[in-house]
Amino acid sequence: MGIKFYQEDIVQKARNLKKKGSTAAKIAKDLNVGDTTILRWCTDIPSNNPYHLYAQKLRDRAKEKSIKLGENIGLSEKKQKF
Repeated sequence: MGIKFYQEDIVQKARNLKKKGSTAAKIAKDLNVGDTTILRWCTDIPSNNPYHLYAQKLRDRAKEKSIKLGENIGLSEKKQKF
């Protein structure tokens, strides 16, 4: 099975719906697209879902801790990303 490509207007419609607060599952159902595809298209759009906000807070904390740990052992930020 190959990669499926979508028309730009479908992507923009999904992004606009997400910006208005629709869930990925609802958008996916309305546009007949997978919900993970919707999430991939909308990664830069902030979510107001409390579970997503909490998960983002955890990711941010983990990133801060890993940066501090890397600095403590002398790794540059570039090497830490590697």
